[in-house]
Amino acid sequence: PVAEEPFRFSMELDNLPKEALKQMIFEETLLFKQLNEDA
Repeated sequence: PVAEEPFRFSMELDNLPKEALKQMIFEETLLFKQLNEDA
């Protein structure tokens, strides 16, 4: 695969509040679980 945009460290999410990062991880985990249950 080819990246849509070149990688830049400025894209890192280090400035996100801890709670926002935790919420994003939780949502990604739910999506992963749903996709694997349907397989």
